[in-house]
Amino acid sequence: KWEFGISQGFDWPGAYRVRRKASDAQSRARMANLAVAEQQVRLDAIMCIIDGVYNTRRLKSLTLLRENLDSVARSIEYGFNHGELTILDVKKVRLELFRLDNDISDCRGALDEAESSLRLLAGDSALSVDLADYDIQPFYSLGEYYTFAENVPAVQAALAQAEANGLEAEASRLSRLPSFSLGYRHAFEEGHHFNGISASVGLPSWGRNYERGGNRLLAENSLSQASIATAEAKRAIDSDYAQAERLREMMKKYNSVIFDDEYIELLMLAYHGGQINVITLIQEINFFIEASLEFQTADRDYQRLLARLNINLPERQ
Repeated sequence: KWEFGISQGFDWPGAYRVRRKASDAQSRARMANLAVAEQQVRLDAIMCIIDGVYNTRRLKSLTLLRENLDSVARSIEYGFNHGELTILDVKKVRLELFRLDNDISDCRGALDEAESSLRLLAGDSALSVDLADYDIQPFYSLGEYYTFAENVPAVQAALAQAEANGLEAEASRLSRLPSFSLGYRHAFEEGHHFNGISASVGLPSWGRNYERGGNRLLAENSLSQASIATAEAKRAIDSDYAQAERLREMMKKYNSVIFDDEYIELLMLAYHGGQINVITLIQEINFFIEASLEFQTADRDYQRLLARLNINLPERQ
């Protein structure tokens, strides 16, 4: 006597389809969470480039001023050696040269750090990036940035997770309904073969009710997270947009004054023409240095704000 059988179980109609959709939604949520990390790395790299350009331009300005002041120092040394100027004038210009050299050293260190961080983020020790000037970044309207906020990966991740949890809850509900099984059986006994079809109904596991409730709570929590992420994104947009707009208007107003190449030349002419003394010259140079560096810092902050605003733009439009 022997027998064997084979059977196939079937869930309640629609359960498999819902579980497959839940799996797809979980996959989208994982991809969205990966996009969150990727976006942060991309933003970090952009900030490194902005810092690199800022320090490159700052280094250029300081080096130019240092060259002009070095010319003044030689002129003062000559005047001192011929009894025309005092040792106070010599010391003053030497101290100013030291200050500039220190600023230049700090600037080069910051530039090296930005380049090193960029290579680390790119995973390429031989990476070479042009840090001469900023890339041109668009500045859209506030309403357009609100629209772009829908692309925030954190929002997309939370929405996908909410969908997945909701589908898991539906799958749990369907799992509480009976399942079915159909099979074929063959038996041999006392020289006779017997064939038959088997059918059965599986009773549900009532513990699934708790699982369903848990998934529903998770779905509600994910939707809440999506709402919070959207509100946070729009709050950040409001703040960054207002600051960027103020900086843009300020720079537009003073750009021609700050980057007037004749300013230092006129100072040098006034000094060599005897219209101002060395103390006044150094004071004026210091004033120009502070104003130009503050402008460059404002420009860097403006570029950073644009980078944060534009990070959620759709792929190149």
